[in-house]
Amino acid sequence: MIAAVETIKETSGGSVYGFASPFSEFLGAFFPWWWGTRSGAAFDGTDPLTGKSIYGQTPVFNRILEFIVQGRDNGWIHPQSASANDEAIRALFAEGEVAIIPGGNWNLNGWQQTHPDFKDYKPFAPPLINTDTQLGWYGATPGGAYLRIGATTRYPEAAWALFKHIHSKEASRRYVEDGNGTSIWPENNDPALMGTPAQQEYFEINTANTRLNPFRYNPDMAAIAFPPSQPDEAATLQGVFSGQLTDIDAALKELGAAKDASREQAFADARAAGAQNVGFEYLAVQVQFPDYDPTSGEDYIPGQ
Repeated sequence: MIAAVETIKETSGGSVYGFASPFSEFLGAFFPWWWGTRSGAAFDGTDPLTGKSIYGQTPVFNRILEFIVQGRDNGWIHPQSASANDEAIRALFAEGEVAIIPGGNWNLNGWQQTHPDFKDYKPFAPPLINTDTQLGWYGATPGGAYLRIGATTRYPEAAWALFKHIHSKEASRRYVEDGNGTSIWPENNDPALMGTPAQQEYFEINTANTRLNPFRYNPDMAAIAFPPSQPDEAATLQGVFSGQLTDIDAALKELGAAKDASREQAFADARAAGAQNVGFEYLAVQVQFPDYDPTSGEDYIPGQ
């Protein structure tokens, strides 16, 4: 990736930046952290064995921030990364000011609306870091896991009708045809339904880099609204990019400690309010699913 952004700078005479990401907002700041998942650094920096942060405990995150510093010092990264939002970064890409940006399937549909004539781009998976072999996969859960019907709802029939419609084959087909992403119905993930080669390529990349994870649902934990840590990922990334944070290792350790402290306070507040089943152990997947191996490369199916 460094070789690519260097080539872009040289061949364009500096008129095109190699890379950009909206570091100033939550989504954009998380993009670089997500890269670590493929290289064995747990998703969002949380150890699946303990539920606690591993920021500052793996060189993968250090290397990501070193790339950000290299990009800043060598003029590879568009300066608007410090303040622009995701939509503005996507526009810079479509208008030829930057050559590589992170994103997801929403980019493809967004360009159809804002830059309908823009077709000259190609999705690719994030780079592997300090490894030649993929060691981790982005997690997915079985369909419907994030939508639930309350047991005390006054309108169970209407709620179920909506739930059933959202997950129907017909609605899912329209979801794919509109360029929003892939479907839980395999037959809907048909290249013939995907309007552009980029959408087909994205589906192939997404499929190759996603595995089913165990799904945990705990009403006490679900009721906790974890507040942002101080600092959070965005603040750490902005601090490193701006040069205010020069010790990357110390910055990551501070971030990890802040994340754990913020969560511990949320647990304490929940216990004080009467919740019982809260704590780091409930974030640790392997407490409930001891046979789960996040590095296996296989979909997790309980009991198999």
